Amino acid sequence: MSTCLHCRYFTGSLIGGILYDRLNKVALLCVCTLGLAVFILVTPYCASLVTMLAARFATGVFCGGLDTGVVSYLFYDLTRSLYSKLSGVVELSCMSL
Repeated sequence: MSTCLHCRYFTGSLIGGILYDRLNKVALLCVCTLGLAVFILVTPYCASLVTMLAARFATGVFCGGLDTGVVSYLFYDLTRSLYSKLSGVVELSCMSL
């Protein structure tokens, strides 16, 4: 069961990473959050094992995509502010030479 979890999470992370580079990050975060909520709510009402596994797979894919989006969104802000601080330090050190 753990391998199945990692496969669907990996699939969501891979697809999410590709989409976050090409499309609007905030809109994709909203889509992943909505998809995750829908499939979490649908899972208890599945009548057969096949539909439950499909719903759980979709839950894992949206969870992987959401996690990738949140981390990339936060890391982008962190690196942008870090880059601006580092470039200011480099400029000051070059001016003192």
